[in-house]
Amino acid sequence: MVFYFKRVKKKLMKKIIIVLSLVLLFTACGKNNNTIPSTGDANTEKNETFTATETTAADTPSINDSLWFECSMSCDNSFLTKDYALYHDRHGRLQIFDVATKKDLVYCFDPGCEHKETKRSMTGEVLEQGCIAYEISRFPVMIKEDHLYFLNDSNEICVSDRQGENRKVIAKIPGYIFEPYNVYFSENAIFVDYSTQYEMIEVKDNNGESRWGIGETKQKKTGGVVSVDFTTGKVTEIFRREDYSAYVAKGVVCGEHVYIYYSYNDLPYVSPMGDANGFPLDEILNGMTVEEYVAEYPKHTWTDIYDYNTSTGEIKFFMEHQKDISLFFSDDFYAYNKAGENGAFYRYNGEKMLQLDFSIKGAFRTDKGFVFTNVTEREEYWLINDDTGEVVKKVKMPFAKFLPSCFIGDCVYGLINGSAYGYLSAEDFWNRRPENAIKFSEMDETGS
Repeated sequence: MVFYFKRVKKKLMKKIIIVLSLVLLFTACGKNNNTIPSTGDANTEKNETFTATETTAADTPSINDSLWFECSMSCDNSFLTKDYALYHDRHGRLQIFDVATKKDLVYCFDPGCEHKETKRSMTGEVLEQGCIAYEISRFPVMIKEDHLYFLNDSNEICVSDRQGENRKVIAKIPGYIFEPYNVYFSENAIFVDYSTQYEMIEVKDNNGESRWGIGETKQKKTGGVVSVDFTTGKVTEIFRREDYSAYVAKGVVCGEHVYIYYSYNDLPYVSPMGDANGFPLDEILNGMTVEEYVAEYPKHTWTDIYDYNTSTGEIKFFMEHQKDISLFFSDDFYAYNKAGENGAFYRYNGEKMLQLDFSIKGAFRTDKGFVFTNVTEREEYWLINDDTGEVVKKVKMPFAKFLPSCFIGDCVYGLINGSAYGYLSAEDFWNRRPENAIKFSEMDETGS
């Protein structure tokens, strides 16, 4: 497997390609005990125009440790592992950051490519073919073994080789999902959630093919989650609900379980200016003034947590009709916090693992423990041991310097100086050295 760096223009136009060999086998948010030998010089490629640096086993990211991954829509639509981050720059170009070398590469395998976007006519005809790094997906892209898995702009779930070529459509998600929101993966499936406030109208042509269009605005929204099995192509709508302000906040994949956060309101929305989205205001207010209604509205916001078992296909409530709570899931236990109360950690059998004497503000699972912050000391991070609940480490890290999004292996991914996402080693994080953080590449306005 070979990744090429973007061309470096020098006086003699010397071009250097740095080879990164990635042979990875993933399991979802859990442990992988398979040992795969590291690749070495056999993967180094040379040709007459370019010189490839020698790649040794020592240079290759280690793949013998337990691996897992996370998808982050907030962190530049990324697919994060302990060896690399596959993400999009601010112009939508797919990049890969290699943890071993601390280098960024455009996800492109053409040594002569200038990494420009494809130019198209007003009718969509390709006038000038561009870089493939723009042509894979705007959503997180999963690397698994020798393939990429992704959702394209036509609502198709695709598999390709690692170069993004030789694509095959596995399945197409339903046409009524007009605008997918979160996209995340398990080992063998992709999950897509959505929310819409429009009537979706299905029209069939003479061949029986369905087309979907947007109809009238509904008073209630529809929210749901769809999964697609990579092997069978089976499309499953895990759940679908209609509520006021229905919103699938996120999904967390932990082994065979997907925990889905669903937020909703049991009153229709009315703005402080009395706007009810065109619906009868008097009926909605039901005798209240606009001011009274606006004050009452937040009291009717709720959260349901679903537990979907990927093996059995069963979905059930993990918690129902909750208010002002925070839940943070890991493989073996979860953190629970209700506003105004102290947080606690529980195993899934109901056993309380650890009671805190403060309220949890935020939490992050890791493959070595659980990191969390508290309400009063929001910039102080604690790491607890999975098995014992013992506090292993803690450090204060200013938000303005580095705000973590994901802890994985010896990597911490997050927001650097409040402006760009990037990488910080776990050692530097726990020793409060945010100045060592490395920003992900951000293409300039000219696309160079």
